[in-house]
Amino acid sequence: GDLGRGIHRDGKKIGQSPLRIFNIGDNPKIGYQAARFLAEGFIISNVEKIIMSNIGAGPAMASVVARALRVATLSWRYCDISRNLLTRVGMNEICWSMRQNRTIRVLKFGDNDVGLRFCTAEDQLGVHGLSLPRVIRENVTLRELDLSHLGLCSEAAIHLFDAIANNYTIRKFSVRSNFIDDEASFSLSEMLRSNDIIDDLDIGDNHFSYNTCFVLAECLEFNRSLNTLRADKNRLGSAGTATVEAFCSSLNMNCRLRVLILDSNRLGPEWGMLLADTMCRNNTLIRVSMLDNRLDIKAGGALLRAYTHNTVLLELALSGDEIGSILFAQFQELQRKKRSVLRVEDIAKETMVEHELSQMLFDYY
Repeated sequence: GDLGRGIHRDGKKIGQSPLRIFNIGDNPKIGYQAARFLAEGFIISNVEKIIMSNIGAGPAMASVVARALRVATLSWRYCDISRNLLTRVGMNEICWSMRQNRTIRVLKFGDNDVGLRFCTAEDQLGVHGLSLPRVIRENVTLRELDLSHLGLCSEAAIHLFDAIANNYTIRKFSVRSNFIDDEASFSLSEMLRSNDIIDDLDIGDNHFSYNTCFVLAECLEFNRSLNTLRADKNRLGSAGTATVEAFCSSLNMNCRLRVLILDSNRLGPEWGMLLADTMCRNNTLIRVSMLDNRLDIKAGGALLRAYTHNTVLLELALSGDEIGSILFAQFQELQRKKRSVLRVEDIAKETMVEHELSQMLFDYY
């Protein structure tokens, strides 16, 4: 903390701290008091990336961080204070300060023991409303927001999705590992239809089910911003194959999605067969993961044929115990070939660029 305040000699400050990145994460024995002193020390420093995740911090450090976010000369660009014990009170303090902050680009404060009341009607502050939706609506510099492992309920998710539907800055948004279910599916649909800025969305490890699967099937057809969608560890396959045709049709129409993660959704073999047929037509996906989805050998064979003929798809992850050791070995061999071809192409491009640069230098001299 003293180092963050600057370099002192004989009681006189002779210079600023030379640090630009300060990472002291995963040290839970630091504790409440020391974490507060650390945050205080680096308020006036030149540090641009500060990582204080899992250091045993409490609400006292949250108050210090909230005060720091109001400082106009703050140099922080990346702030990770996740996996601490900031509580709901500390999180609200930080959020109220973030409304007018113009320096933070990446904010991660997941897993902070905020409880189910956070961002619900019980958490509202009079006529001022809810702190976190106000941040999303009013902050104009935030690019990445991580709200994973906070224990958010569906009511909180509705407020968040409604707020981010009209946000024009956040590109990466995560609500992983919360308690959100299909009650928030309508707000999620409105967000995916209205927002054309988010390119990385993580809704994994929640309780989304049939309605959300149908929402994704509808919205992927129209959304032109998402590059990465993580919807693993949900219950998208609980309704059987009722939505698979709509989902596959939307993937055929979508021309933007690059990464699709559907692990642990109990999709079943019919999903595997129809998704294999879709992958033969899709020319944008480069990575698909379908681990632990109750597939069988027949679905594995169809996916292998699609993976073989699709030259754009570089990685297709499946569970070996579901498709059998023989097919799994063929997948591994095919993936090694695709990666080697990709590496050769990259080397050829690098060599071509170097040759062009050397030729330009030769012509110049």
